Amino acid sequence: GDSGVKINIANSIWPRLGFNPKEDFVDINKKYYSSEVNELDFSDPGAVDTINGWIGDATEEKIKKMLTEIPPDAVMYLINAIYFKGDWSYPFDEESTFEEDFNLEDGSKKSVPMMHIIEHFDYITGENFGMVRLPYGDEKFSMYIVLPNEGVAVDGIIGFLDNYYYDNLRNSMVDTEVRLAMPKYKMEYGVKLLNDVLTDL
Repeated sequence: GDSGVKINIANSIWPRLGFNPKEDFVDINKKYYSSEVNELDFSDPGAVDTINGWIGDATEEKIKKMLTEIPPDAVMYLINAIYFKGDWSYPFDEESTFEEDFNLEDGSKKSVPMMHIIEHFDYITGENFGMVRLPYGDEKFSMYIVLPNEGVAVDGIIGFLDNYYYDNLRNSMVDTEVRLAMPKYKMEYGVKLLNDVLTDL
């Protein structure tokens, strides 16, 4: 365990009432992903609240309204909920947070609360970007931040940052004194339609 980190991972499957997924599919999800399987009448006006309630419970109420309606052609929802809360190993000082300009990719600027810290972090300079590792708690979990060089598009970095290259970068990082300025942030992610994702798989 890590005293500075809390992480919950929960999975659920919600088949439409009367829709029977293959037994193997259900059994694998129960066995390997500890997934709940809850058959649900999607035509019931309370069905949306039922699914949203499960998501709220699984995310410590951080995500309360993922669904607004259930389309008539929906047959099943596969939900993976991850809740992560971590204390920085090297906390940002609130007194070192100031409103500053953040450069957007289109060349414009936006005023945001910018956090500052000077600390030793694992760091590496790539061909056209820098990458820093910000650890949480006892350093079992970390956030890796990639900053493109000025004039370099984010997509230009993501395009070649595959697993092999990313692992090489992480293994080559060096303990470096870093002057770090980054915006305060909030992360949420949701995918409602899995057709394209599952087809790609």
